[in-house]
Amino acid sequence: MRDLLGTGMAATLRSLARPGTLVVLDFDGTLAPIVGDRRAAGLSPRSRAALRRLARLYPVAVLSGRGAADVRSRLSGLGVRWVVGSHGAEWPGEGGAHRTWRRQVGGWRATLASRLSGLAGVELEAKPLSLAVHFRHSRSPGHARARIDEAVTGLPGAALVPGKKVVNLVPAGAGDKGTALRRLVEVAGAARVLFVGDDVTDEAAFAARLEVPAVMARVGRDPQSRAGAWLRRRAEVDVLLERLCELREAAETRPPVRHEADLAPAGEVEELGATLAFMKELWALEQGLNRHSRAMLRRHGVTGPQRMAVRVVGRLTPVSPARLARVLHLHPSSVTRLVRRLEVRGLIRRSPDPDHRGRLLLEVGPAGRRLERIEVGSAESIVRAALRRASPRDVEATRRVLAQLTDQLAPRAGEETA
Repeated sequence: MRDLLGTGMAATLRSLARPGTLVVLDFDGTLAPIVGDRRAAGLSPRSRAALRRLARLYPVAVLSGRGAADVRSRLSGLGVRWVVGSHGAEWPGEGGAHRTWRRQVGGWRATLASRLSGLAGVELEAKPLSLAVHFRHSRSPGHARARIDEAVTGLPGAALVPGKKVVNLVPAGAGDKGTALRRLVEVAGAARVLFVGDDVTDEAAFAARLEVPAVMARVGRDPQSRAGAWLRRRAEVDVLLERLCELREAAETRPPVRHEADLAPAGEVEELGATLAFMKELWALEQGLNRHSRAMLRRHGVTGPQRMAVRVVGRLTPVSPARLARVLHLHPSSVTRLVRRLEVRGLIRRSPDPDHRGRLLLEVGPAGRRLERIEVGSAESIVRAALRRASPRDVEATRRVLAQLTDQLAPRAGEETA
């Protein structure tokens, strides 16, 4: 294991500071100190400030053994994008799902309440999709653990996840933090990931096989851990988050690096004239958008324009095809073909307009909602980062110029755009 904040890992941190990094953090023992009363757990002012700042610069997820609602209540206002609870079983937007698992958890609780009755210092904590048997306050932890192991034997459909002074039960088939981490990487469209945890329950994430480069860091050194890096103590998590923020902010304030061949020679604007020099930048922008669209197609199966259509429908939903055509500057017949392709794949769905007989409205379909959640590497994230580096006056002036060009290039009556 290597010290993540040591000088030997400086290049690794710089790599993590690039766009495309997903940051995933455990809660207890990582973001929040371990406390005797789990109900009193919370972030220090420094941790809250660091996490809020981090969430403005990176997509951030918290992956915890706690119930998702419990974690969200302790992270209110900090901008964390995804909170996954119950060791990876509880996902945003799936609050009413997995009824069988919920019934199982209720059954385990009733059984264990009977089997462990009278065992001092042991407490049951039922979460929506998992059950924790705590024995932190037992005067004889070894005896308590033996009794718990005996009591949980044979519980139907239960998978055991040991932790620090706790035995967790999750439904078999719900996965673990490793499967949850893989899903988070896919949902975020991440190019790389940093995961930080501290417990035995985090080993599944440390050992996860991902399709992107990953840095796995453990709070507290343990030669037996599958993590490749470590932090000396929980307080160093704050230092790590602050350093990642500083590196990203420094990168965003530096002017973009361009290859020598791309640099305009002195006097090029004068040589080409203002019109051709401006068109050169438009041409470069178009090539960049086309490259990004091809990358989106390879990674997510949709082109940039198709994702743009889904995002617009999601923001304006429900929206008529005619309005979508106006927003996208497309001919209505082009929008009809586009919607049909997206509808077949479940990205968009059509429904009758209750206020206008015969007219249809567009809404985002189930697959489209998953596509909307992809942020890392999206065109929006790239544009957002560029706009942050420009002054509001420059942004508005550029928007007006582009709007004027769009108006001049708009198809006339009878013309159709592809």
